[in-house]
Amino acid sequence: MFKLLALLVLLALGGWMIKYQIQMRLRRARGEPAPEQRGLRPITVIGVVLVAIYGVFLLWRLIDSMILN
Repeated sequence: MFKLLALLVLLALGGWMIKYQIQMRLRRARGEPAPEQRGLRPITVIGVVLVAIYGVFLLWRLIDSMILN
């Protein structure tokens, strides 16, 4: 299940990056300057999300093993 969730998140990130690249190419074609990069980078966001999902998974397994014993 978590593999599927990670795959969906990575696909969403890829789609977002492709959309961004297309927008930047259209702006350059019209002669507009590219906006300055602000905020969190997408790879930072995806990294935090994947680490959070992994942490929740580990806590879930730990609590599950404590309850069964």
